[in-house]
Amino acid sequence: MRLVAILSEARNKVLAKSKVLILLYCYIVIFCFGQLVRVSWHLPEVNIHLADIIVGLLVSTWLIWKLVKRDKFIFPPLTKQIFLFFFIAVSSLAINSADILSGREMFVSWLYLFRWLFYSGLYFVVYDLGQMKISNFKFQISNWLIGAGLVSAILGLAQYAFLPDTRFLEASGWDPHYYRLIGTFLDPGFLGAIFVLALILLTIKLWPLKKLSWQAFFWLIIYSALALTYSRASYLAYLGAMGTIAWIRRAPKFFLAVLVAGVITVLVLPRPGGEGVKLERESTIRFRLINWQQSLTIAKDHLLFGVGFNAYRYVQRDYGYLDFANWRVSHSGGGADSSLLFTLATTGIFGLLAYLWLWGKIFVNSFKTSNLVVLASVVALVVHSWFVNSLFYPWIMAWMWIILGMGAIKERKLP
Repeated sequence: MRLVAILSEARNKVLAKSKVLILLYCYIVIFCFGQLVRVSWHLPEVNIHLADIIVGLLVSTWLIWKLVKRDKFIFPPLTKQIFLFFFIAVSSLAINSADILSGREMFVSWLYLFRWLFYSGLYFVVYDLGQMKISNFKFQISNWLIGAGLVSAILGLAQYAFLPDTRFLEASGWDPHYYRLIGTFLDPGFLGAIFVLALILLTIKLWPLKKLSWQAFFWLIIYSALALTYSRASYLAYLGAMGTIAWIRRAPKFFLAVLVAGVITVLVLPRPGGEGVKLERESTIRFRLINWQQSLTIAKDHLLFGVGFNAYRYVQRDYGYLDFANWRVSHSGGGADSSLLFTLATTGIFGLLAYLWLWGKIFVNSFKTSNLVVLASVVALVVHSWFVNSLFYPWIMAWMWIILGMGAIKERKLP
């Protein structure tokens, strides 16, 4: 009888986690549709996507099952860092709620904070799924992520070919772009970072390339899409990632080939017109410097605890940094053009230190365990996040938490 009970419990465990795994695959499929799959909401400054809902269901389903069945929690390496940052973010928002936020604004800010927590929950879910010894689990998830990057690139190339003028989106709070690949994410900077993350997975999977394969063709498609974003932050992130791979693999010729190919790509890129396709453009540099200065001003005035995560839109409005007419719907109004400055401004010096500890731990762990995918991805995103708030972009957060969860499943020390 005891054997029957054990087998029944094992079967229920497999079935429950299979549902969680299916939700994870559903999320990766929805991932490709980016900003297009939205849910109507009566608060214009809140953007809720189907992807957010699936992540919420996924993490909640996993957590409820663990609690109801009293299944043992096995905590992965980053647990302390994640909850410390969350605790500081909660404290920061609680301290500022009564002083600078109305009831509605406080509710919206709490929504964004809990969204960050749910996305970080993907790390725990993937790590827990990995304990089941699912056949080729890491290989399968890696391929699904590559597929998501490939489909996003194909959809982006279709947009570039058939709808190159997307300046009409300015009326909806998006930046106007002309002959730039923005795809389903409607932003070349964030989409470029996603392409870089996909190229990292493909490059490491293809290494060393001894013969042509379909995966090499997929790499070329994603690389072409990255080039057509004209996102300089993404170009730098790509160089940082490939440089990291070349350094760890001791392959200077590979990095030289990357540089040569990059120069050729820049030379042959089309310049159909418009400011956005000019890689030498200075306007965005000026705007970014102004944005950094504004972030530092807000951070200086709220140095210890910040303004609350994420009350940044409302504080920018109060400082006069946002256009009064569209401050609610502006998609850039809720963040800063630097993830670290955004962290400092919203959670203060304590939050920034906790966040740096989290990413420092990720970097150290990835180096110690020879996890080149995570290491190259961290370098790429750290470079990218100096110019775009990519570390808090939902799709990038999901991608990173998933690969971090896979990376924590089995650690291997460097020889």
